[in-house]
Amino acid sequence: LLTQGFINNISQKPNFDIHISASHPDIKRLLGALGTSAHTTSGPFTLKTHLGGTPSLFKLGDIQGLLGAAGSFSGSIDYSRPETKPYINASLRFTSVNLDHLLSFLKDSATVPAFPHIMLAATATSPMHSPWSRDILDLNFLSYFDADFKLTSEKISKKEMVFDHPDLMAQIKNGILKIVKVTASVYGGSFTLKGQTDSQKNNASQYTFALKGA
Repeated sequence: LLTQGFINNISQKPNFDIHISASHPDIKRLLGALGTSAHTTSGPFTLKTHLGGTPSLFKLGDIQGLLGAAGSFSGSIDYSRPETKPYINASLRFTSVNLDHLLSFLKDSATVPAFPHIMLAATATSPMHSPWSRDILDLNFLSYFDADFKLTSEKISKKEMVFDHPDLMAQIKNGILKIVKVTASVYGGSFTLKGQTDSQKNNASQYTFALKGA
């Protein structure tokens, strides 16, 4: 990790201008040191960005990163804190993204714990149950901030499925997640999606999608 820059007026109205650079030759080893593991992802990790502004108004600009075989990304993130709630404006572009590699970040390590432990063995067949919870997903955090997001990529793949040139525009405002648009080319045709979810009304949702020419 390398940082270079300055912080002024720390005791009054601080402002900063800092260049940040982080890298590691093996993302598997890095994740292992952080207490998790990537089952399929390998390769180097890099992140470079420029942080400038004040605690209530700053920008992460010139973002450039690489997540091993999962893909690389670039863009910028603006943050402001008016009197009501924080506002985030993010624009990120990804190269070819392999979701199988990317999702491996979310998998916990399957290793056996090193400390002494007791293991219980089942002696009867457990009742069938659904792996999905029937509880309403808690999306109340969407009311804590407003945001605009723009995400684009050259390609996103998940096993044999490939989405070319996916483009997403989304907005969070007053607890409502609005998907302004999602477009992509898939199976030789076009895919579009739009809609919204209202976290203040038991996640009431309405979405429409279309697949043409595939």
